[in-house]
Amino acid sequence: MKKNHILLSLIVATAVSLIVNFSYLLSIWVINDNDSARDEKPRPEIAVAGVVHLAVDGYGYLVAADSTVAHDSIYISSNRARRFGLREGMVITGVAEPSHRPGAHPTLERIETIDGQEFDYSTLFKRPNDTLLAAMQVGFYLLVAFAICLIFTHNVLSRERRAAYFYRLGVGVVVAVVAYMMAPIYDWHAGEIRLNIMTYRVFNSMVMMQCSFMLVVCALYGLTWKLLLQQSETSVEMERLKGEALAARYEVLVGQINPHFLFNSLNSLSMLVREGNTDAALKYIDQLSYTFRYIIRPDGRNVVSLDEEMKFLDAYRHLLEVRYADKLFFDVRIDERMRDWMLPALSLQPLVENAVKHNSITSARPLTITIRTEGESLVVSNPIVPKLTEEESTGIGLANLTDRWSMLVGAQVGILNDGKVFSVTLPLIRK
Repeated sequence: MKKNHILLSLIVATAVSLIVNFSYLLSIWVINDNDSARDEKPRPEIAVAGVVHLAVDGYGYLVAADSTVAHDSIYISSNRARRFGLREGMVITGVAEPSHRPGAHPTLERIETIDGQEFDYSTLFKRPNDTLLAAMQVGFYLLVAFAICLIFTHNVLSRERRAAYFYRLGVGVVVAVVAYMMAPIYDWHAGEIRLNIMTYRVFNSMVMMQCSFMLVVCALYGLTWKLLLQQSETSVEMERLKGEALAARYEVLVGQINPHFLFNSLNSLSMLVREGNTDAALKYIDQLSYTFRYIIRPDGRNVVSLDEEMKFLDAYRHLLEVRYADKLFFDVRIDERMRDWMLPALSLQPLVENAVKHNSITSARPLTITIRTEGESLVVSNPIVPKLTEEESTGIGLANLTDRWSMLVGAQVGILNDGKVFSVTLPLIRK
């Protein structure tokens, strides 16, 4: 997750830059759209010519020198007089716009000549291209937001003290203040792009709002990043502890199997040897060897395929069938299509062992253990034939199995005991 902080910071910075410049970008679109609308619907205009007369307050009138002109005076706003650089007595020609108020003077809209010379509008409108200005604004805030995001995410520790976050916040505030002073804006008075600190008015509410919003969003992003980092490391730690718990439970299971299982197996093997049944003894040794290799396998896998578990069961049941000659039987009905489905290792052994341990197995009343697939589960069942002397049950095997199944599969083992049949349902994992 730490390796992705640069890319994510860049994405967040881009989003922040577009958001803080949204109103500016929208205004460009609206202005261009309005200009197009004006071009499509031209307004009525009046050709005018006359002498400029200015009042003390800056506004003035264009007084026609020729009485044949339709309007003897045209109103000149103080803003236009200042922008056009008009002075008393200048003779100009141009275009006026009729007033929307009845009886009011038309208003000077644009100038064509001054004292007989064509008026050059390029001297007034030195405003840079809107696209260039927009690109500068977006690029500037993108870089600043990216820098602040890196301040909040670079080398962040999940267990970092609160003081460290406020230190990063302080650095972010300093960067935001510097960005406010260095923000490029268009200075209408100078007619050029300047840094905010170089304009005639340092306080700019729009730039301040943009920098403040950028700082707040980046600070929240940094806090969110830290919380996600904590969650990620907590998940990793939980998985590690889960693995250690499974390993411990597996060790308990293996430790429970080895002592008495080995003792019983050696008794059965010695019986075959005493009987002189060499072939059966050799096969028994092979199956016993396979069984122990599976139990103490070095790969440490907690989950295996149903096919692997059934191969282990074949070896394990051979050992039991030799021990309980003609008294213990297995009814195995497995859907071949489910052989590659997964389940926790050593799931069948404790169930078979419990069936053998807690039920009477005699020639008169042999025991049959049924193992079958049903739906998406594996069902292990056996009839309940209580022994005359009940063996004490530790409950470790079944409890271990249900706990491992819950951790590895995320599903519960179904256990049913109706007094006649004991049945355990194991949900399988589709590969």
